[in-house]
Amino acid sequence: MANVKISQLTALTTPAAADLVPVTDSSASQTKRTTVGEIVGIINGDVDVADDGAATISELPVYKLQDGDARQLLQTDAAGLGVEWTSDVNVPGTLDVIGEATLSSAAVSDLTDNRVVIAGVSGELEDSPNLTFSGTELGITGTLDVSSDCTIGGDLTVEGTTTTIESQTITIKDKNIELGVVPSPTNATADGGGITLKGSTDKTINWIDSTDAWTLSEHVNIASAKEYRIDGTKVLDATSLGGAVVSSSLTSVGTIGTGVWNGTAIATAYIADSAVTSAKIADGAIVNADINASAAIADTKLAAISTSGKVSNSATTATAVNTAGAIVARDGSGNFAAGTVTADLTGNASTATALETARNIGGVSFDGTASINLPGVNAAGNQDTSGNAATSTALSSARNFAVTGDVTGTVSSDLTGGASIATSIASDVIVNADVNASAAIAGTKIDPDFGSQAVTTTGLISANGKVSFPPGTAALPSLYPGSDTSTGIYSPGTDQVGISTNGVARLITDDSGNVLIGVAVPYTSGAYLHVPVAGSSRGAWASSSGSSSSRKHMRFENPNGEVGSISTSGTATSFTTSSDYRLKENIVPLTDAADRVNQLRVHRFNFLADPDTVVDGFLAHEAQAIVPECVTGTKDEVDENGNPVYQGIDQSKLVPLLTAALQNAIGEIETVKQRLTDAGIA
Repeated sequence: MANVKISQLTALTTPAAADLVPVTDSSASQTKRTTVGEIVGIINGDVDVADDGAATISELPVYKLQDGDARQLLQTDAAGLGVEWTSDVNVPGTLDVIGEATLSSAAVSDLTDNRVVIAGVSGELEDSPNLTFSGTELGITGTLDVSSDCTIGGDLTVEGTTTTIESQTITIKDKNIELGVVPSPTNATADGGGITLKGSTDKTINWIDSTDAWTLSEHVNIASAKEYRIDGTKVLDATSLGGAVVSSSLTSVGTIGTGVWNGTAIATAYIADSAVTSAKIADGAIVNADINASAAIADTKLAAISTSGKVSNSATTATAVNTAGAIVARDGSGNFAAGTVTADLTGNASTATALETARNIGGVSFDGTASINLPGVNAAGNQDTSGNAATSTALSSARNFAVTGDVTGTVSSDLTGGASIATSIASDVIVNADVNASAAIAGTKIDPDFGSQAVTTTGLISANGKVSFPPGTAALPSLYPGSDTSTGIYSPGTDQVGISTNGVARLITDDSGNVLIGVAVPYTSGAYLHVPVAGSSRGAWASSSGSSSSRKHMRFENPNGEVGSISTSGTATSFTTSSDYRLKENIVPLTDAADRVNQLRVHRFNFLADPDTVVDGFLAHEAQAIVPECVTGTKDEVDENGNPVYQGIDQSKLVPLLTAALQNAIGEIETVKQRLTDAGIA
């Protein structure tokens, strides 16, 4: 700019505080530079402009502020003695007020309607769902602790199931205490109501509806000189019945030491019929003269009669019939019926060897001296029969018939229509030579152990029970189709099932429920499905949709329902997680995003397993401190065997924070651009 006149320079319409201005230092006879801001500060005497052009106002007299105009925050108040804001002020951080602040109205965004606002530990305003106010009612959830006296000027209504009062003394002005107050009281609602005094056992006074009376669990001890009354009239005191008691039945009056009954001996009329029992009569007190000749004495009250001739044969209970417990009496012919008679015999009954008179049996005379032969029984000939013996077609009662030996069976029949015996053959009786080659033998009759014998069939094998086969191998499975012996089902170990093709294991379900596809052992204990990746162009899993419209290929669910999915459209794949607004609450703006983003530490590093590849990223535990939801696991965690349990990170969970920070930055950029535009710089 040498040799350029000031008059040749372009005019500056709106100077900025940092714009340079040449000045002459008369003390040093040199031309130096300064800024518009420094010159303005010198003029006002209150502005200090640093070398970088930033002006710092240490104090600005009120009279130097103009009335508010566009983009001016402060202006002189109406009295000219103070300053006031020209419009609403949004303070994104903390506003410290030294002294007093008067607010005509205030709204705190993170408070909830109808909650009581209280001062927090550090003096901040906060609310709680446990303390609410509807405008007429104060709601308290939890325990209300009143450490000093509490006076309630109106009615006190306590809702709930239990009210506990721990006072030592309760004074109630009301003369009548009502219990069991319900909308429609009845005897049923009053049943069981009363008072319970707690002790080693409950001491109760209860109204019992079924007895229509008050019931006391303990004794009642009234004071001396007091008495029991009914309808105001004495009925009993400590020594006497009331005079109004005229029809009393005393069950006990204690011992009468003196006096007489009615002045005379006790008459028979005063003795109840049941009052005199055998226990009150001394043994031997009743003699023969006391018994009336016509007295009816039950025979159960008589001792055994040992005197002969005292029971006549005409006794009314004697009978010629064989009746238990009856006296035996001969009938008019001198006969009687009896059961077993045990007696000494007379005559030759004990030594006789023949009947006195022979009898005919089946046409043969029998006197008991020798055995006889009966025709048709144990001798030739026929018996003359009586009844239906000659024409009978059935046995009088069915009989059991049995077949024994190698073939066994039984049947019960009266032979009216013949008899068919169901038989069975004993085990091991029939040998191979006994079975015809074309015999159809049920499978239930065949020993399941064929040994080395092969079983061949061109049809189906149907088994309602169990089918057992040797474990086999992947190369030679136990069950295979047709002649393809290298493809089929086998068992690689206890409680394991495998499927092989071409002699190679393709799918294994092991004893822990793991499903292994193309691998022999699980990759890890943290999964049930194990599938290898075959190559760079061949995936471990393929899912195809027959439509180019949006289709879900995989759903992820928990007890709350679907929480994520993998779906495809015409040309894209979407990995989604649940985010519907109806699943959320307590929704507030994200603040301080820029500060939190600045706390995220971004690193360059390589993984131990891939030392040649350097990537950008985060350390999980560092990101967890800023955005906990983006990280799983715990820093330095190990399992029960001391093996590391590594943390993981879902970097997509950082997007909301980064978006909020970017929005803040864009807002600040727009503000700076507007200021530059207003200053004529942009």
